[in-house]
Amino acid sequence: MDGVQVYRLPLRESILSNLMTYFTKLNPAEMISLFSGLYKSKPELLHVRHPPHLQLVGVFLRKLLGIPLVIEVHRLLSKTDYELGLLTGIQYRYYYALEKAILGSVDCVVTISDTNKAGLVAEGVDSKKIVVVPNGVDTKAFNPDKQSSKFHKKYDAENLLLYCGGMRDTEGLETLIRALPSIKESMPKTRLLMVSKGYVKAKLDKIARELDVLDMIDYLGFISDKEHQDLMASVDLFMYPRKGIAYHTNFVGVKFLEAIASGTPVVTADFGILADVVRKGDCGILFKPDDAESLALKTSELLQKSKRLTKLRKNARKTSLDYSWKNACKPLYSKYKELIQAAKK
Repeated sequence: MDGVQVYRLPLRESILSNLMTYFTKLNPAEMISLFSGLYKSKPELLHVRHPPHLQLVGVFLRKLLGIPLVIEVHRLLSKTDYELGLLTGIQYRYYYALEKAILGSVDCVVTISDTNKAGLVAEGVDSKKIVVVPNGVDTKAFNPDKQSSKFHKKYDAENLLLYCGGMRDTEGLETLIRALPSIKESMPKTRLLMVSKGYVKAKLDKIARELDVLDMIDYLGFISDKEHQDLMASVDLFMYPRKGIAYHTNFVGVKFLEAIASGTPVVTADFGILADVVRKGDCGILFKPDDAESLALKTSELLQKSKRLTKLRKNARKTSLDYSWKNACKPLYSKYKELIQAAKK
């Protein structure tokens, strides 16, 4: 990034740490890597995202170094994981208590919507400590001018669908995979590109194999920024299925914004703030949440309407211009300065 120095901290991994993560949500290997790297660098301020075990390192360093700690929270992960059945009752109570303790030990909490802020206040967070920073996008890096036919040629596809983001249970990827047979039947030369890695890949592969659509999917893993930007502008549709849970209700995702800034229409579930953005900007299509048949039907119909796709592309780019990072981050820049100055007194 221009003007920003980036340090890559080595990641220590071990079977024991991974096992502890499963039961306690604390990964000692990752915590040690982050702690040792940051302790040596002596930062003036720490801004830490989830998961909570990394935020916990921030709490320790805040006390040791006497520096301000900012953590980023959209919603308590304990609640989301419990809703998904990923935690037992005992694990949930422990995880929830850990998150609450962290929230009580910070100088500032960053979240991405007023609704999320209200939820955090309900959990006992001081509203004066919360800064709302909605997601944004770099509209220069992501723009329609980067559109190219090279990806369609590379994958021998008439239609390219793209998913880019976390490969987790929360993302509705099972619904996307289950929609592929119907899409394949109506549009045979369609491929799905997955720019992602995650723990549900084996599950998705099993479903795709059973449905005989594994040959439609290409897993790209992680790619360079340039390729990511070119790909976003070159595919026909960005698939953003989202599982119909509370976690996804109150924010507009960064990958969604990158897609529309690139002039690529989005296919997403019809709920929450994001659906309102799609509807208002007419920059994509909406399907019934967690409904593979609805997703397949809407996608297939749109791919056969070239004039409609062209209009959606123009609308997508226009909609994205309301979401610049520069404007979104102004309140956070001010908070950083305030916290650093207060720590020096």
